[in-house]
Amino acid sequence: MEKIKNGFKSMIKWIVRGAMYLWFKIYYRAEIIGLENIPKDEPLIFCGNHRTYLDPPLMVCTAKRHMRFLAKDELAKNPFLNFLGWAFGAIHVKRDEKDITAIKESLKALKDGECIALFPEGTRNGIEKGEKLKDGVAFFAVRSGAKVLPCGIKGGTKENKKVVIKYGKPLDYSQYKGTKDKEILEKITRRNYGKYYGISKIKQKSIIYKKVQYIFINNKSGGPANYRLLKSFYNIFYNFVCRNLQNKKNVSCSNRTPLCFVWSLTQL
Repeated sequence: MEKIKNGFKSMIKWIVRGAMYLWFKIYYRAEIIGLENIPKDEPLIFCGNHRTYLDPPLMVCTAKRHMRFLAKDELAKNPFLNFLGWAFGAIHVKRDEKDITAIKESLKALKDGECIALFPEGTRNGIEKGEKLKDGVAFFAVRSGAKVLPCGIKGGTKENKKVVIKYGKPLDYSQYKGTKDKEILEKITRRNYGKYYGISKIKQKSIIYKKVQYIFINNKSGGPANYRLLKSFYNIFYNFVCRNLQNKKNVSCSNRTPLCFVWSLTQL
């Protein structure tokens, strides 16, 4: 019976992960960077910036490692989310208190060579809301000796639909294994935040930029210098149009994509 149960769970994971991957690739034009940085045969603690509900499934379907997310206990009240949590082995945590059961289960998963994932902000856009960074990642790193793998996510919003996820290089804190020093935990927490926050500031070039760059680099008349010059003219003209649009109709456009630029021209 247990084999049938595990087989059914594996089938559900395979189907859901494949469907989510296609959805991200087609609908959000997902770009995945840094897969070569993810070790294939050792326990890891994935941590990243948390902006939208898309972040957990995006990490699950792109990392090519099975990871168990630490999720707030309230999600179990939703039958569908509870089912997915069961299939993917989510570890439910009681918020704002020390959940010993969740801690033991997470440490056991790392000891068994599995991966866990959590967001130090604790909630979506926690830093912007004034939330203090949680030291859970640092705690699990020094207790288990597992490496921390920072992950930066950008896009997936109304202003910028294209999603980019980038995995950084693993961070090794084994020299602090077993420590209970709060200052060291805070130091590790700040370093982790700096790493994945920096990764999340991924620069995205528009399709037109890429095509123009390709044309000039493959041209014998100057190459990259001409591309930079053209890009400068584009930025100057774009700023001019946006300033006029804001003055006339009190409408601003912060997205520098060519499509948004064309729309701005139609509004003048």
